[in-house]
Amino acid sequence: MRVARLLVLSGVFALVPSCGGSAFSSGGSTDGGNGSEGGRSDAAGVEAGPPLEAGPVGTYCGPDIVCTGTGMQQGSVCCITSNNPPAYGCAGANCGCDTQLDCSSDAECGALRCCIRNATDSACSGGHWVARCAADCVGGFHMCVPGAGAMQCLVGQSCSMDTSNAGLPPQSGFGICK
Repeated sequence: MRVARLLVLSGVFALVPSCGGSAFSSGGSTDGGNGSEGGRSDAAGVEAGPPLEAGPVGTYCGPDIVCTGTGMQQGSVCCITSNNPPAYGCAGANCGCDTQLDCSSDAECGALRCCIRNATDSACSGGHWVARCAADCVGGFHMCVPGAGAMQCLVGQSCSMDTSNAGLPPQSGFGICK
């Protein structure tokens, strides 16, 4: 069943057909925020990850959005479209063929790791990227918070904002251990 999704792009609402998944609601706009509200910025002013200070518990979902399932959000799952610019939203269950984050760092996984893998899905040609808590990240990438210290990654690895091979938009605050 195809469901239309409501996206908020620079304050404009748009219905977008989904690819076999549930609808999602946006937790904020994608107007290129500089990270001063919901995250940390590095010296170049680029969003550098989820906020470290106390705030809403949920899944970091790009600039100025944390999916908590409260307010107008449908749930705590982050959905990221591969549009240019990418669109970020919150869903209650899954994201169809869009990148889906059930977690964005180990902080949401207890004793497990937050791992992103390209999942096989018959409804999505080429599969789609899904991040979930797991015991190991074999066949995928370990997600991390850029700038939060080296202890997040295995010895010999560091947290990189180069997420181009992990289905995540560049310079949007996400990191993977490399």
